[in-house]
Amino acid sequence: MTQERPWIALKELVEQGGDAVAIEQYFKELKSDDIASVMSHLSSQERTKLISVLQPEDAVDVMDDIPWIQALNILEDMNSREAAAIITEMPSDDQADFLNEMSTADADAIIDEMSTDEAERVRELIQYDPDTAGGLMITEFLVYEDSLTVFDVIRDMKSQSAEYERYNVQYIYVVAENRFVGVLRMRDLLLSDDNTLLSEIVVKDTLTVNSIDSVQDLINFFDT
Repeated sequence: MTQERPWIALKELVEQGGDAVAIEQYFKELKSDDIASVMSHLSSQERTKLISVLQPEDAVDVMDDIPWIQALNILEDMNSREAAAIITEMPSDDQADFLNEMSTADADAIIDEMSTDEAERVRELIQYDPDTAGGLMITEFLVYEDSLTVFDVIRDMKSQSAEYERYNVQYIYVVAENRFVGVLRMRDLLLSDDNTLLSEIVVKDTLTVNSIDSVQDLINFFDT
């Protein structure tokens, strides 16, 4: 890789047809802060071509490091199937942000390429105004029955690690027969005995907000 002008090597890779393995290796050798710099030296067409040859999860990693508007332009320039594959790998709040900025026709075309469950979840999210609690919320969360033990939960989390690794989880939501009971801190889960019931360590005194509350309502909520 050219040290003084590292984007030259990237341009060459793109011009040569876009070798996905070589491009992935190229980005592995870059610091996160440098990705935005090298991508800025590509044309919009080159950026789109580059992202389209990567695996969706690798594409998301690269797009996380470039300006948001560049990432949006790339998705808009792609065909709907390629864009859908990438958006599916994003956190739900990012999915909603990107789709809400697109034209209705483009967003619908992308959603139509998603799985039925994913499409239904995304359609629900984009109904919320971006400046409300619903517009900020994510759908990646963990919920367990209060009758389960710490061992049960940890075993499930390990067995589903491939799915859960993209979740940014600090709390577990605890329910009793689908009724919200409270939250459980990950710290309390990990420091409790295996045979401890969730009902014994759940934090029940919780405060909630409505999904339609505005951002200012949320600011006021946390300031009080």
